Amino acid sequence: MTARGFADWEESQYKHNFRMGREAFWRLHVLVGNSLTRQDTHMRKSVSSSKRLAITLHWFAHAPSYAQLALLYGVGKTTAVHIVHATVNVFVTELVPKTIAFPQGPELTRVMADFQDLCGLPYCGGAIDGTFMEIEKPVAHGDVYWCYKKYPAIMILGTVDARGIFINVNCGRPGSVGDAATFAASALRQKIVDKVWLVSDPLPIGGMAIQPYLVADSAFALNTFTMKCFSTPVAPQQQSFNYRLIRTRRVVEQAFGRLKGRFRILVHSSIRNPRFAADVAVVACSLHNLCERWSCPFEQQWTIDPAQYAAHHPGQDEHANAERAAGGDGVRNAIAAYTHANFPLHQV
Repeated sequence: MTARGFADWEESQYKHNFRMGREAFWRLHVLVGNSLTRQDTHMRKSVSSSKRLAITLHWFAHAPSYAQLALLYGVGKTTAVHIVHATVNVFVTELVPKTIAFPQGPELTRVMADFQDLCGLPYCGGAIDGTFMEIEKPVAHGDVYWCYKKYPAIMILGTVDARGIFINVNCGRPGSVGDAATFAASALRQKIVDKVWLVSDPLPIGGMAIQPYLVADSAFALNTFTMKCFSTPVAPQQQSFNYRLIRTRRVVEQAFGRLKGRFRILVHSSIRNPRFAADVAVVACSLHNLCERWSCPFEQQWTIDPAQYAAHHPGQDEHANAERAAGGDGVRNAIAAYTHANFPLHQV
């Protein structure tokens, strides 16, 4: 059966081609179908909204060339290009704001409770990490996009909750910049500094008033709102803290693994325009969130090869950041002593 008759596909075919089942596909169509609808003209009949959605999701899932995509769905190559770009624009405008939101108030409380249940770290409001999306070298300022892994890329900086849902995404900075520098210049960091996000009633620990924080790897600076491992843990409470933080931070690494396994456009695309690549990346995170919330199973065969994943993921020890902001050490020491005293590792 060709892709032209996708409406009659079995459940397994929906999952293979779109990375979501039949019910999820048509549920997504309800959300964006009206905006994808085009009017017929005297010259030609328009491509249906469901077919536009199918073409775009197939492109996200398998990263075919536009010529391959056009042949598969029975449209012209130029039409396929137009459909993908137009649908991505609709997703950015209508889907992303509804699916990616930083938790506040009761939702932040739930996220922190989920993280504490996960591995015992109190008041953790998110796990943050970065990954590369390989692109074709841009015509303008192409060398700036060359990352240390030796290919042109943009950065995807993602923050997730304990369930692997993206709660903030920053995409598009050149790969040469790195994840820590991307975070330093991000709206996320500024909103945390301005006490718009990661704000809750202080948690008294060891004589200190602890505010919610993010967990990160060694590339990030240590401060009161970004916790990372002790670089040379000696005391038992430091070793305990590192164990908990590594297991907690693993949530974001696993989320990126499922994201790239579902949507191979993030792994081997031929996109040359960095701005469009950034839109594609944030839309992929939005679609990932829908799949996770709608309980669309991640199939084992979608998993990307570990070596391929490592080639597109900054290594946490390859660019360690020794920067420490005032108060960061105190907060980390207090959390380490508190968790070690109250939640021994055998309870985790």
